[in-house]
Amino acid sequence: MESNASENSLQEEVISYFKDIDFKYWEKRLLYIVSRFNTLKTNKAKSIYLVDCYSVYLQLLEIFFINILSLSVKEKTFFHFLFVGNSELRKYINDNFLNPEFQKWLMENYVFAFKDKSIIREYEKRYTEHISIIKECAKDYLADYDFLNAYKHGFRAKAFFGDTKISIGGYKIIQGDSELTYYSQRGNSIFQCSITFNHKRILIKSHFILEMLKNAQKVYLSQGRKITLNHHYLTNIEDWNKSFGTARFKTEILVSNGKIRLDKNI
Repeated sequence: MESNASENSLQEEVISYFKDIDFKYWEKRLLYIVSRFNTLKTNKAKSIYLVDCYSVYLQLLEIFFINILSLSVKEKTFFHFLFVGNSELRKYINDNFLNPEFQKWLMENYVFAFKDKSIIREYEKRYTEHISIIKECAKDYLADYDFLNAYKHGFRAKAFFGDTKISIGGYKIIQGDSELTYYSQRGNSIFQCSITFNHKRILIKSHFILEMLKNAQKVYLSQGRKITLNHHYLTNIEDWNKSFGTARFKTEILVSNGKIRLDKNI
């Protein structure tokens, strides 16, 4: 009897937690960043908002992964996932969000949580789009999570907005419009890291993640009741395909004996 009461109390806490989440904050952050890119005239002025763009994206991913993992377990282990450490989180991301079975569970139970999938227009296409974006987002977070530390601790980052090409042997492999440079640390070594990407693709993925989060929240709180779900869709496939690709480079600039390897400053 005491066990049932404890389980009910825990479920009430989880329900209360999801009721209190307000995603309007993140919507406003994204809308503001979009407005800055649309209204500012110079690349230099836009560069300032690249750091914000990518940090919001990574923060949304972190929120998404943690909350979806929390929903995937029984209530008694909900708060374990809610406070999971970053190294453990990255393992769970790799094991689950890059796992086809987990992706299917997420799509069918939270993103497109209608029993009758036939009511969803172009369901197979939308399903495939969302899976592809989740995989790309998981890989982005696993590769770039350190950028959040650079952003939060000492603002160890700078940005460049403008045409950015990455070529190998004279062949262009990446055509981006954004480049971030930041410091990271492993043991006694300091690294200078860079990420080259297309900012519009990052914003699109951010909106996808936000809508999936909102749907997951609605589904959990509905407790089986009828609800309306919204989804973010790709409207210009040609532009989306052109924006594909991210280049990352890491250079060791300081070793354990304190010797500077490269005279570069951020």
